[in-house]
Amino acid sequence: EVLGRARVDPPLLTSLLGALGRERDLRACESVFAWANDQALLNEIHYNCFISALGRHRRWEDALGLLKEMNLPGSTCAPSTVTYSACISACEKSGQWERAVQLFEEMSAAGVPANTVTYSALISA
Repeated sequence: EVLGRARVDPPLLTSLLGALGRERDLRACESVFAWANDQALLNEIHYNCFISALGRHRRWEDALGLLKEMNLPGSTCAPSTVTYSACISACEKSGQWERAVQLFEEMSAAGVPANTVTYSALISA
């Protein structure tokens, strides 16, 4: 309700999702993400913030569902190195090392470059 009356721009939405995710208030984070989706405000950074929050709560399957959504034809948000790294980290936190390795392979096949965060999450898995 409050968001409906506020002027929400992408940087504010990024800050809000990031803060809620870091504070581990997943219900509020989910609500804000759903609202922003309904308003067609989401970008790749917002997906990454929410995927990271899901990973902190060991909800790796939901995180991978968002990755799948981003990969759908017609999606306006393409997954990046940060997206894949957050998903690999979500799998790592949930003990899903085999899925983390599969994600890394999918990432490579898609031509998305890995970075030190990606490798670190993969090694930890």
